[in-house]
Amino acid sequence: ATELRDSLVKAIADQNADAAAAVQNLMILWEDMPQVADRSIQEATRGLDARKLALALAGADPATRTRIVGNLSERTRAMIDEEAQLMKQPKAEEIEQAREEILAILRALSAKGELQFQGA
Repeated sequence: ATELRDSLVKAIADQNADAAAAVQNLMILWEDMPQVADRSIQEATRGLDARKLALALAGADPATRTRIVGNLSERTRAMIDEEAQLMKQPKAEEIEQAREEILAILRALSAKGELQFQGA
């Protein structure tokens, strides 16, 4: 999915760099989380309950998990760890739904021009 997205954005960029930048900002995937800036991650996770965050992090790759957990308070981290220990093996749909909630917030930030990436 990431390769296809990148090739589409490149094809658009060859024609119109501004349009490519706009499209790229709207195409936020879970795999992009390690590149999202701290402030944007904090905004996307603020207000989500510990169970939702634990579900989103279930099976997440180490880089994504580290980026998200590193932007949470100690108290929230402890609550997520507790939720993860108590929860049974989550269904793929539950994980996807929890991740989609975070991505929806990031897309809303992107639409307002407020989504930031590391080094940008």
